[in-house]
Amino acid sequence: MLELVCGKSAGASLKMAAKRPEFAEVSRDVVCLELALSVGSLRDCPAQTGRAEVLRRLYGAVYPDFACAAREQAQRNRQALERLRVAAESGEPVRVWTACAGEEWCLFLLAMSLLQSARGPVSAVCVPLLWPRPDGTLCSIRGLGELSPERWCTFLPLETPVDPVQRSAWANLWQMSQSESAPLRVMLNGSLAGVPEDFFDGVLRQSMPKKQSFTAGDVVGRALVRLPGVLDAFLAGRLRLWTQQGLLRVHRTAEYYYETVLERTDA
Repeated sequence: MLELVCGKSAGASLKMAAKRPEFAEVSRDVVCLELALSVGSLRDCPAQTGRAEVLRRLYGAVYPDFACAAREQAQRNRQALERLRVAAESGEPVRVWTACAGEEWCLFLLAMSLLQSARGPVSAVCVPLLWPRPDGTLCSIRGLGELSPERWCTFLPLETPVDPVQRSAWANLWQMSQSESAPLRVMLNGSLAGVPEDFFDGVLRQSMPKKQSFTAGDVVGRALVRLPGVLDAFLAGRLRLWTQQGLLRVHRTAEYYYETVLERTDA
């Protein structure tokens, strides 16, 4: 069986889970895709390209050596997509892990599109973002990348077969997102919706102190607590834009952007 998951962090955690002898139900053949499907045009930069241009823009908001990192990730994406294609054509079972968060749900819809004519069984596990612990307290995550290795198997009972008719219906939703080609995609009332690039600006502003300096990483971290499934590099890019527009000023620079100290110009 091929396990398909969204993001490097989730992929690494699932691979660790698969190595545990008590988790024999999880395959060691794990494929992870980091396509940033919730950001940027799907028409101008489709998934099959590895989305190098979108990754370059996102990585450039945070990392010093972003061009090389974006190229390498795009290449890994193309290899993973080819592995998925081979599995679909050979009849190998495929299990897609997802969650009701923007990036994970985008990948789920893409996977359903690519697996429409799969010759083997396809199933999905939709991991809840909120679930009760045995002691009665609640545990919440913002995406699959926050799952520890021992957690994955607890959600296997949620696995559901996805037949060709269902895959076709999900694929139609993906095609709608492609044709809409919005600059940003988010989950609204349980459905994927295209929104403007400034959709999260209100939350980002509320995460900035008014009368003191702050690091870019602190602001992005506070905002992410309220924004499950949103890419941190996208929010960092908004801060960089506001700096260019004069809404923020740089108090102290740093090679790694999240360590850059900023302050508001309207304080």
